[in-house]
Amino acid sequence: MNETSVKQPRHKHEFSPLRVLAGVLVGVTVLAYLIGPRPIPRERANRVICMANLHALYVALNLYAGEYGNAYPPPEKWCDLLVNRFAREESFQCREAMGQRCAYAMNPRADRLSAPDVVLLLESIGGWNQFGGSELLTTERHKGGCNVLFVGGEVKFVKAEEIPALRWESRDNGRDEEK
Repeated sequence: MNETSVKQPRHKHEFSPLRVLAGVLVGVTVLAYLIGPRPIPRERANRVICMANLHALYVALNLYAGEYGNAYPPPEKWCDLLVNRFAREESFQCREAMGQRCAYAMNPRADRLSAPDVVLLLESIGGWNQFGGSELLTTERHKGGCNVLFVGGEVKFVKAEEIPALRWESRDNGRDEEK
């Protein structure tokens, strides 16, 4: 009698190393998509870049003060005295204020002795060596508010409804606070 070899049927659900690897890769890809970082909207990214510029200007102002009697530059020359030596010209620009050489203004009533929550630099309508107070502040670039640098070094996005509460002068210096 002729013995016929009996082949065992192959199971359709065998897990080969290649199938396991493919399954793991698909799973990791889906998981990375679900929990991975989301792209930052352009508007928010520009706000963050603007905040970084203000921080760079804070560093520049303090480097200047370290070399010039612990005082900030005179407000009417602040950009001229910082550019190139203490700060790059790009630091004076906000991406949302295209075409403006400087998108910030200096508060002339702020100095190194002011309280840390006094406004030092603010987003302004624009202009090189611009200085002034709340009348120059603009909220047109970033939806719902603007970026502000304080004497203490904090850079904060200030919502439009919080703007009236900003401090422009310090009572610590024996000066009255502007409202």
